[in-house]
Amino acid sequence: MLARALLVMMMAVLMAVSPPGCPEGRRLLVLVDQSGSMIRDFDREGLRWTFVETLLAELREAPGRVSIFAFGDRLEPLVEDVPLSVAQAPKKAPYLGGTDLVGALQAAAARPDAACSVWVLATDGVPQTASKPDPRDHQVPLQKAVREIRTRGIPVAVALIAPPGIEDWKHFQQMRELWEMLADEDPGLQLFEIRNAEDAAAAAREVAGELANWIAPPLAPSPTPSPTPTATPRPPEPMVGEVEVRPAPPPTPQRRSGWDPRTAAPIVVGIVAGVALALHLRSRLRPRLIGELVWRTREGLERRRDLSRYRGAVDLGKAIGERSLEGVARLEARTDPKAARGRTVYLIPLRDGRVRCGGVPVREPVRLHDRDEIDLGDFRVRFENLFERMGRSAWPM
Repeated sequence: MLARALLVMMMAVLMAVSPPGCPEGRRLLVLVDQSGSMIRDFDREGLRWTFVETLLAELREAPGRVSIFAFGDRLEPLVEDVPLSVAQAPKKAPYLGGTDLVGALQAAAARPDAACSVWVLATDGVPQTASKPDPRDHQVPLQKAVREIRTRGIPVAVALIAPPGIEDWKHFQQMRELWEMLADEDPGLQLFEIRNAEDAAAAAREVAGELANWIAPPLAPSPTPSPTPTATPRPPEPMVGEVEVRPAPPPTPQRRSGWDPRTAAPIVVGIVAGVALALHLRSRLRPRLIGELVWRTREGLERRRDLSRYRGAVDLGKAIGERSLEGVARLEARTDPKAARGRTVYLIPLRDGRVRCGGVPVREPVRLHDRDEIDLGDFRVRFENLFERMGRSAWPM
């Protein structure tokens, strides 16, 4: 946590400098999900609007302007170019059907003021349209759209709305992994998960603290006055027979022992950076597992388990909730420099003869790849690794 906080502070300082073509600073652009999954299914209490209302209240004293848009199957303006000092969230927002998230991002990016703006996105992060109801069909286009926005230097903060019940939705689990991947690879994209009103208020305050720097106009450098040339008086020539008397040099000030206030700030920053680095390296010793397990229950229902909740290793039977399979095999996260993203998951057999991967008996640890089938006797589970899948299809920055 301390390492991430340090990274966020460094990013805020870097992003506080407005681009050369934005003399008035960045404008705030807020995109709020008004699709059916938000209004009808998961966010009936309006956590996304609680987040927006708190964000605007926190930015009341900040300079700059804001525009608020609702999106679903289209992008619709709700508040257009209003000073932050008087901006308020709209009392009503329309229902906009499906979630064309890629189309909304592209439409917002086409605005003339897009390059001089900072974006805040409040959504469950799951795109679905009438022509493409499966969110997996939107993963690659969404990744490309987000990267295009970031290559233009536009900071993006994503408030991922995750009220109770949505985590059981397999599409949300898949897309959350995609958003986490995008945030991990780019410090200019921040991700906040909002489960309740307290999370919404806390995330809004944290985002507002950084937005106040992002949207402020750049400070004009104060002109340095040129020194006025003055004539240096020439000392009089000593007369013959006189002794020239020169003034004694001023005494050298003695250095006082103790703490110098001028060096306190860099030393404290160095100590904090060292502690953050140590904690970060410590967490890297036990990295989180990546990917998902997908299986069917004995009743024929499909179940998914997000492996990112586990750090280091986990018993495969415990991960899928089958007591009869505990102690048969385990999954272990390892750092592999040859892997595309550094982290890999290995399948380690604990009982010979009961574990097969891709139809082949597993006698020693084997690295798992996307969509590998694992057989534990008569029980089958599939490993899915979105990081590996997206890495094969992603286009370079």
